[in-house]
Amino acid sequence: MIFLSPADFGEYYEHDFRYRWLRPAHLHEKLKKFRNADALQWKMEGLSEEGREIWSFQWGHGQKKIALWTQIHGNESTATMACIDLLNLLTGSDLHINLRDTLRSELSIHGILMLNPDGAELYERRNA
Repeated sequence: MIFLSPADFGEYYEHDFRYRWLRPAHLHEKLKKFRNADALQWKMEGLSEEGREIWSFQWGHGQKKIALWTQIHGNESTATMACIDLLNLLTGSDLHINLRDTLRSELSIHGILMLNPDGAELYERRNA
């Protein structure tokens, strides 16, 4: 089995998330670096009440299915930020390639980041 050490986590941490308020525009700016990653497939799932895009991603092709979603409450951004760290790990090109290959063959991860972009824009729990 392949493991990451606690020292490895700093490699994948997104350092410019300094505040809890994560607005949709900032998230979409962060996601640009992942748009052309070979291992990720992106799909626009729809639009929010106020017309903001809601995107999903898929990674891996394994039998074990994992569903991720974040920010159903607009003012709860921690999981969204953690998913960006996860995407940094999953799309990285470093010494952990064997770990990525193993995970990609065993897992199928489907995620929707920021389900409530309208609430996130206003830093409110509820949507428009």
